[in-house]
Amino acid sequence: MSSKKKQQNIYMDAAKRMAEFQASQTAVETNASRKSRDLSKALIGSAVAIVLALGAQWTYFSFGPQSSTTPITGVMDINGAKLDMTLDRADAPKAVGEFTKLIKKGFYKGISCHRLTTSGIFVLQCGDPKGDGTGGPGYSWGPIENAPKDNIYKSGVLAMARQGNNANSMGSQFFIVYQDSTIPADS
Repeated sequence: MSSKKKQQNIYMDAAKRMAEFQASQTAVETNASRKSRDLSKALIGSAVAIVLALGAQWTYFSFGPQSSTTPITGVMDINGAKLDMTLDRADAPKAVGEFTKLIKKGFYKGISCHRLTTSGIFVLQCGDPKGDGTGGPGYSWGPIENAPKDNIYKSGVLAMARQGNNANSMGSQFFIVYQDSTIPADS
């Protein structure tokens, strides 16, 4: 009788262990399934967030404050001299947007012009907070918009300055052409 009872305990222990093992396997499979589902949801959520962000940027740059084709007019004060200016958003939307953004932030207040060329090209260059031609707003942008096809900048043009052969180096510096000037395009 005692051997029969021992035999039953062995079978009971084995059955109990098998049930525990199967329950453990079910828990592992459930956790793996949950993790897979959570990962899928996270990936879908990230993709949706990226699509929404890109859509918002496209909407802003297509229909936002920089999208209007109406020129912006204003007056620039350079050492007491008043210069009327018209900024053409249709031909240079990014340049006008960046320039007006800096104006609205008060970036140009107290900044002097640091370069006046009197031969070859005829420009007055301004917009450098350091005053030596090396400063800017802390970021750069590009590419170049609306450069003249014949490389001749007409008197009265206001254009963004940049480093030579770097179309994405514009920041806050600009130049005013006071006599027609040939400024060669970059390679």
